Amino acid sequence: MLSYASAAAALRTRTGEAVFAGGIAALVLTAAVLVSLADPAARPAWQGGGGLLVAATAALLWRREHPVPVLVVTAVFGGAYFALGFAGGPEPIPFVVALYAAAAEGHRIAALAAIPGVVGVVAGVNTVRAEPLPGAGELAAIVATLATVVALGELGRARRAYLREAQDRAALAERLRIARDLHDQLGHRLAVISVQAGAALLRGRDRPEVAEAALTTIREASTEAAGELRATLGALRFGSTPGLDRLADLLRDVRETGLEVRHHVEGTPWPLPAATEEAAYRIVQEALTNVLRHARASTVDVTTRYRGRWLELEIRDDGTAAPGPEGGGLRGMRERASGRLTAGPAPGGGFAVRARLRA
Repeated sequence: MLSYASAAAALRTRTGEAVFAGGIAALVLTAAVLVSLADPAARPAWQGGGGLLVAATAALLWRREHPVPVLVVTAVFGGAYFALGFAGGPEPIPFVVALYAAAAEGHRIAALAAIPGVVGVVAGVNTVRAEPLPGAGELAAIVATLATVVALGELGRARRAYLREAQDRAALAERLRIARDLHDQLGHRLAVISVQAGAALLRGRDRPEVAEAALTTIREASTEAAGELRATLGALRFGSTPGLDRLADLLRDVRETGLEVRHHVEGTPWPLPAATEEAAYRIVQEALTNVLRHARASTVDVTTRYRGRWLELEIRDDGTAAPGPEGGGLRGMRERASGRLTAGPAPGGGFAVRARLRA
């Protein structure tokens, strides 16, 4: 499949190059015919000059793979056209395209070196023909035009480099987002399973009904973990993401572990951007997962506060465990909140996570 896709992409690229070169050839040949008709004293292009132009244009098919050789080939055929006295005008076009390509592919030195080479060819041909050398103004115009072409090629190269870097950054950000999603989803479910398994082991012998309830919760959490994993993979295809509309289900799952969870909503809710919805859900999910894992808490208060243009979140527990070093979960929460997140001991005891998201 990959080899077929690569071959298809290469064929499309080569077809595009052929269409481009064909267009340049049509332009050059049309211009050659017109200038030949307009200057009867010059040697007409159909006496062999057209073949030189076609050869120079055909070389453009390989201007990306071999920019410097193509630059040399177009210079040779264009110079031959000029030296043989054909009606002048169209012969610089393939060379100018090759010059741009050489600069755009990073061969700046070769492209700049070609400029004095062109000036030398023009001066040498005029000398052989015993014709007046180009004036200073004409030479300056030639040099300025070719230097501009090289500069445009450099700009094109820089732009492509910037776009590639932007694509790489976007790909890295997407990989980090996927990693955070998997960490948040599976981490939360595994924390629920761990707590329930501990309850089953601790009370299973003297309280079978507790063990049965715990095992039922484990089974449900395992099923939901698998479902959320499938949902994450589906989101990669279709862009579906969780939001605050699923917060009630999340809190219900946590309550089933025996932890008392109270939810408070302050202010009037309004529709939020999808990215904000997902970030808020994931922050609450990870904060609750940390409570289950580390806090040894009996109660946790989750507050969603709609204030101005901001959505504020607070997850506060009454646990007694000292917070450990900042791990991937807390770093993930900070990234989702764009840095507007604090986490630490709360006044009066317990631990609190507070985040502020632009709504």
